[in-house]
Amino acid sequence: MDDTEKGNLPIRPWYERVFETTDLTFSNPKLDPYLNVDKYPQWVVNMMAELSRQGLHLSPVRSMATVTPRKLGMNLGQKCANFYAITHQVNTGMENPQNVDKAAAYVEHLENNKENPVAASMLHSMEVTGALIEDLANEADAFEKIVHNAFKEALDQTDYAEAVQFFQGFAQGISSPGLRLGKLAQSTEATTIYQKMFFHWQEIDQLPTVTALHDFLLKVGISNNMLGDVDRLRTLCKRIEYAPGKRGRPPKPKK
Repeated sequence: MDDTEKGNLPIRPWYERVFETTDLTFSNPKLDPYLNVDKYPQWVVNMMAELSRQGLHLSPVRSMATVTPRKLGMNLGQKCANFYAITHQVNTGMENPQNVDKAAAYVEHLENNKENPVAASMLHSMEVTGALIEDLANEADAFEKIVHNAFKEALDQTDYAEAVQFFQGFAQGISSPGLRLGKLAQSTEATTIYQKMFFHWQEIDQLPTVTALHDFLLKVGISNNMLGDVDRLRTLCKRIEYAPGKRGRPPKPKK
């Protein structure tokens, strides 16, 4: 009698089990509204899937519904490349005292003008991004262990072809960073708009119309040239299924 006949679940492939261990745990409570997917309305889930595709273009979220050894390798490899890119950018900025002084002066300028919606939005984005980078740095050792465990699992396999697929995928991923000069490698004209919407998703989720969203994005610093007219924004909203005013209301009591 095999395991299935005994009522036990069949043993899952090693690459599926490893993939389920690759998510990092962020400890900063300030990040919870931005990283806790369970709190997202569906349009934010869709928007984050699009932004993730631009930064992990070899293994976007939707393609990972079905995991293979090669996909697992590409995912981990590209995450390693992104870790390197972030670390390099931060270290390069901190090594130059002039850059540090300029950054401090810029933050002070924003603080002195935080009543201005553009300055307040920039401070908010910088605070969230800074907390994220800090938590990523704290999780570097944990991520290294995840990668080493994946290597060990691949090398332990009796199926040589699966090990080859994994390491080929990893080599492709680590040589294809999803971040270049601080920007998503596959960014589009809509990327900056979606990023701004991400940082303000809780406020945006309460807006009544796309016209109100257009006004809001202009107020918090998206330029008119970048944003375009309301019809263009409506098209971008349709892509992520953002439909303001359709969040549902309590049913009317029966007479």
